[in-house]
Amino acid sequence: MAEIFTSFQHLSVLLLLLSILSRTDCMSASQSCTEVKQLYKSRGFQDTDVPHTVIEGENLQICKTRKTCCTEDMEKKLSHYCSKEFRHLLGESLEMVRNQFTRETRKFDEFFRSLLKTARQKLHTMFTKTYGALYEQNSDVFTSLFNDLDSYYGGEDMNLIDVMDTFFNNLYQRMFNLLNQAYQFDDTYLRCVSQYMDDLQPFGDVPQKLSVQVKRSFIAARTFIQALAVGRDVVNAVAQIEPTPGCQQAMMRMSYCPSCSGITTVKACNNYCLNIMKGCLAYHAELNTEWNKYIGALEKLALRLKGPFNIESVVDPINVKISDAIMNFQDNGVEVSRKVFSGCGQPKLNRRKRETAGASSSRELDFKPLQFDNGRKEDRPGQGSLDSLVKDIEKQVRNTESYWHHLPYSMCNREELSARASNEADCWNGNQTSRYLPDVVGNGLQMQNNNPEVQVDLTQGNHVVDQQIVQLKLILGKLNHAYNGIAVEWIPMTTGDHGSNVHYEKPLVAGSGDDGSGSGYDDGDDLYGHGSNSHGSHGRGSGFYTVDDDDDDDTEVVEGSGSGPYDRGNFYQPTGKDDGFEFSSQPATQSPPYTGPKKPKQHNKPSTASCTATFSIFIMLPLILISLD
Repeated sequence: MAEIFTSFQHLSVLLLLLSILSRTDCMSASQSCTEVKQLYKSRGFQDTDVPHTVIEGENLQICKTRKTCCTEDMEKKLSHYCSKEFRHLLGESLEMVRNQFTRETRKFDEFFRSLLKTARQKLHTMFTKTYGALYEQNSDVFTSLFNDLDSYYGGEDMNLIDVMDTFFNNLYQRMFNLLNQAYQFDDTYLRCVSQYMDDLQPFGDVPQKLSVQVKRSFIAARTFIQALAVGRDVVNAVAQIEPTPGCQQAMMRMSYCPSCSGITTVKACNNYCLNIMKGCLAYHAELNTEWNKYIGALEKLALRLKGPFNIESVVDPINVKISDAIMNFQDNGVEVSRKVFSGCGQPKLNRRKRETAGASSSRELDFKPLQFDNGRKEDRPGQGSLDSLVKDIEKQVRNTESYWHHLPYSMCNREELSARASNEADCWNGNQTSRYLPDVVGNGLQMQNNNPEVQVDLTQGNHVVDQQIVQLKLILGKLNHAYNGIAVEWIPMTTGDHGSNVHYEKPLVAGSGDDGSGSGYDDGDDLYGHGSNSHGSHGRGSGFYTVDDDDDDDTEVVEGSGSGPYDRGNFYQPTGKDDGFEFSSQPATQSPPYTGPKKPKQHNKPSTASCTATFSIFIMLPLILISLD
């Protein structure tokens, strides 16, 4: 037994010596700043700034500690870099939603313009085939109607009932002239003719029904696309908000203070990150209430567009409806003329026209019904039905509900910012590698009073957020008016780039990107402006623009280079498809590649935590063995 005890004593001494040597190696590793040099260099700085071994850290402003691998100059550079990194990651998350609204705006605009253009072409082709020269001589009446509808959609405020009344009144006068070519009518007589239109109703009930349909559907369509553009511009404006000093310091403590302490591989605890993000994004969260009301109003108007205010069911068969009106006039023409002559007086005979009417008069008065295919919709290249388009848009915008409250969670699911939520122990809690104990605070400015990580001035608002709340309230009122079929005035579009406001009277202005800019206008054919961007298609502009970089007639639509849709609860995995985005409650399993510098490749050097654990095992093992004896 004595020999066994002696053997255990020798083993204990041996293990103690090994533990001392191990601790010596750990201390050596922890005193070295090699890994910090690698990380610092990967951020684009000179590794010669980094000391070879730890130095006193009491003079640091943010990362105060007894020993550190960071100098004061390094701390300033890393703090500035950390702020840029935060803006970049936040910009990516915001750009996903902005690009989504941009895509939905573009798709609806393309559909509507194609619809209106096809309706114009169908009417012209069929009326030319049926009426020939008679239509061509009076085609300006129909051209004016479509031009007015185009102008209204493009942002010109006009009374659509007046537009339709003017069209049918002009058509009424032209047809009255054609049906009574033997007579001469001056402007005074024609004004008298117009006064009897409401009483005589020469076109039947077509003008009344069509006018109401056009008014409601065009108001709904124009307000819907403008509301989509407002959502895009709100996100774009908020993306310009700079982080507060308190946010910058908190981000530095979370992201790079552990590196200054030699801990380069451990990420921030998820709840620690959440408190910082909720403090940094406190102003953003103030948008959430009005944003949700805006999304709800968009969804309500979408129901109208799929139902009684369906623009496709009004515009696509408009030639058939106008043809019906013409047929009604032809059927009632003799009675209409008799009552007009009775009320306005017998007109003078036009002897020259009477003499030359001859053989052509029968052709000119022969208003044959147009031979349409029972109102069947013609396919438009690359276009689906309005119902399916609106359903898709409705789905995408619904996914952004409560976006501003979910943004901190989306940010902290980024691999670059924090550890997984399930990893509660092996993470940086702001002081050491250990569990983060404070509770996660609520969303919004007032809830940050108890935020332990970010100092937020609760009395200080943010003018950008306040301005966007006003914009959301304004478009909310217009969405509700459009839902009820009430006329809505066009909102002149406004965008800002680096603090400057540019006022556009035309819709869907182009945008500005990182070091790039664009201007926009409605040229009558599309809603795209022209712009330039030093980063190619990577931009944060208030819209989209076309780029023509060759001598042909093709242009490329540039929307920005967002990674893809935003995700509630996990970070979006790019698929390469423009298929919208979904929220998911599942934890992220993979993060998209980060465009900034990558973390340096880690070598198998023992960390301070692992060294301490190893040392403790070596100390305790001999005692355990002795106790077993």
